[in-house]
Amino acid sequence: DEPSSTTTDAASANSKQHIESNQAFDARRTIGDGMHAVSNIINEHIIAARYVIFATVALLGAVGIARTPLFHRYKSISEIPKEFFAKRKTLHGRIIHIFQEESGSNTRTASEPSNASGNAEAPVICLVRHLSPVGRLLSKTAFIFSLSNSPAVRLGGAVEKSRDLLKVEIAGIKA
Repeated sequence: DEPSSTTTDAASANSKQHIESNQAFDARRTIGDGMHAVSNIINEHIIAARYVIFATVALLGAVGIARTPLFHRYKSISEIPKEFFAKRKTLHGRIIHIFQEESGSNTRTASEPSNASGNAEAPVICLVRHLSPVGRLLSKTAFIFSLSNSPAVRLGGAVEKSRDLLKVEIAGIKA
């Protein structure tokens, strides 16, 4: 009897080990499948993250380059350093608009000189767009294209009403 009980004990021990190994195998498989699913999700997001990072680096690079002195423009008279006026430095720009005095306009002050007929002489006043060093290289058609696609014009405004134009009175020239 003893040997047969030993065989049944061995058989039951083998079956217990087989059941435990199946449970362990199922647990490992479940964990493995879960990790596989998580790694797939991460891999999908890594590709998206790579695109986002690439776009961010490209955008920051473009902004960084745009802020270099090669693309710097003065958008108002107050931005121009005083030393430019004191040392009579040259600013390069393109005339965008010339103001015309309407006939019968009484916008002149008493201190302005008048000609023999009593009419005040009007100075020539222009709206000038300061050009960056790179902007000076643009051809006329490229410049007009950049103006027509500027944010002020895109929002329905006129180029002449743009806030980044310099109002300049040309010295010594009267209309």
